[in-house]
Amino acid sequence: MSGKLKTAVIGVGTIGNRHAYAYHDHDRSDLILVCDTNEERAQKISQTYNCEYTTEIADVSASD
Repeated sequence: MSGKLKTAVIGVGTIGNRHAYAYHDHDRSDLILVCDTNEERAQKISQTYNCEYTTEIADVSASD
């Protein structure tokens, strides 16, 4: 595998936040998006890991 794998996390509660951290920290992963129905939580996690956020599940498959 030559490039980084673009990743997204759906649901960033306790376990999802840990997944976001792992994807953000992994050298072969590029965390690009987090999604949660709780906008405040999604925004907070996106700021923590410097990625985009959404509250709409459809946006996950549409993102690059």
